[in-house]
Amino acid sequence: MGAKPYPMLPQMGLMHGALGSEIVEFLQGKESAEQALKDVEAAYISKAKEQGFL
Repeated sequence: MGAKPYPMLPQMGLMHGALGSEIVEFLQGKESAEQALKDVEAAYISKAKEQGFL
């Protein structure tokens, strides 16, 4: 119906992985949203640098 497809670039896979691994403690109530997002960002940056995206 004319909707744009979801962007599945390699970087999006890294973001999904970072979210999946780092959001668990927030969902369990062991960590604040702010800390969880900082952890996601750090994990993404680390993997993106490893793979040469940053």
